[in-house]
Amino acid sequence: MKKNNKGFTLIELLAVIVVLAIIMVIATTQINRTIRKSRVDSFLSTMQIAMEASRTCSVQQESGDDCVANVDYSEDDYTLTMTSTDYTTYTITLSAKDGSEFESINVAEFYGNDDGTTIDQDKVKAQLGHSSKIDNVTFTQGDPDADSDPTYPTLKVTYRP
Repeated sequence: MKKNNKGFTLIELLAVIVVLAIIMVIATTQINRTIRKSRVDSFLSTMQIAMEASRTCSVQQESGDDCVANVDYSEDDYTLTMTSTDYTTYTITLSAKDGSEFESINVAEFYGNDDGTTIDQDKVKAQLGHSSKIDNVTFTQGDPDADSDPTYPTLKVTYRP
């Protein structure tokens, strides 16, 4: 009598499931990292737009046109504050809001020193562009989970357009 050996053994099926689980863990980790980086880059892109607005304002002021140098702007995801007293140096502050996609970003994770906890000013300046015109960059991580007074990530740039 001939034995029918069609199909897979239980060991073969378990081996395939284990391999697929390992691949899934690796892929999930990489996808989460990509999502976190895209949020940081979006945050920095918003700062770039504010820097371009300050440059435009500075050019308008030089040509004799009026321009509003002090701006408070609030969006669902962030609050943007831009101040200048002389139209030559601007302080731009970008703060995440509660419940926003930016509330837990960490710029230092992707643009930081080797320890991953403090930003590398040169890396952030290079990402923002116009690095020779940026005097100072600070990033405060914030603590959205604080019991009493939650704070959110804040990026502050001093810029000479």
